[in-house]
Amino acid sequence: MAIKIEVLGHSGRDNAAFVRIDTGQSIHRLLFDCGQGCLDAIAIAEAQQIEHLFFSHFHMDHVSGFDALFRLTYDRPQLPMRVYGPAGTIKIMEHRMRGFLWNLHHGHPGEWIINEISSDTVHSGAYLASEAFSVRHHETKNAFTNIVYGCPDFEVEALILDHGTPSIGYVVREAARSNIVMEPVAKLGLKPGPWMQQLKDPLATGTVTLPSGELIALEDLRSQCTVVTPGESFAYLTDFMLTPETIGPIADRIRNVDTALCESQYRSADMDLSVKNRHMTAARSAELAKMAGVGSLMLFHISDRYTSEERLSLLDEARTIFPNTGFPSSWNS
Repeated sequence: MAIKIEVLGHSGRDNAAFVRIDTGQSIHRLLFDCGQGCLDAIAIAEAQQIEHLFFSHFHMDHVSGFDALFRLTYDRPQLPMRVYGPAGTIKIMEHRMRGFLWNLHHGHPGEWIINEISSDTVHSGAYLASEAFSVRHHETKNAFTNIVYGCPDFEVEALILDHGTPSIGYVVREAARSNIVMEPVAKLGLKPGPWMQQLKDPLATGTVTLPSGELIALEDLRSQCTVVTPGESFAYLTDFMLTPETIGPIADRIRNVDTALCESQYRSADMDLSVKNRHMTAARSAELAKMAGVGSLMLFHISDRYTSEERLSLLDEARTIFPNTGFPSSWNS
């Protein structure tokens, strides 16, 4: 499996993150925020297959591109759209989905499952295109236990950040991969077959018949012929501010992720604006990355107040603290 992260939008403009998780058997597509024009960077066919939409919060620069995504995905069959966001998400999404004239919707497929995350609960409801999204179905309230979505291939954790309003950060972690090592397989005389899929499934039990006629338990074969590799991981953190009290707990939640995608609105010289607007400086993002021991730090969501030279100085400030820092490759700077 592999995680591919693509930052959408440009420096000083609205941003989003489009993520593809490739298992080798299927591809999961996730979108984090949906700023104006961000979807222009990906193919329509890709956008139409997005399964999960994760909002940090609902300031306009994070949601202004939603209508374009909604138009592409509101009535697709067999693939529900799952939406996540902070407290208030259900009410806001109801207004967004119902804010159109619906008179030709009868019989349309399409289901949207909306999840709002608060400090103690995850409140969920489902909506159907065939009903013009006018009825809330399957409403539930469950305890918030950090994991907001999980499947055999990956899971998503949420953490509540402070932007003067709750802003949700997300951590995506792939499941560990079990790979077959062919050298011991060859020594046992085994040939490729259906048993290999069973071998990759840690819960599968039974036996495999060797060419000699001897039976070998899957558990024993698994210990001899497979190696487990940790899955990839990344964190999406935007529109928040650290304090001496919060930096440690947040670092713990993103500990050792491969890539941290973190907002960096301001240079250190503009710390007053950072405090006023409850945003991060590049230096603070780098301090968080260093404390968390992440593999790499990618800065995005940069203020439009800066020239290209000033943006490079912002990047230098971060690299002084955490050398493996960069901008998205699509920014060409």
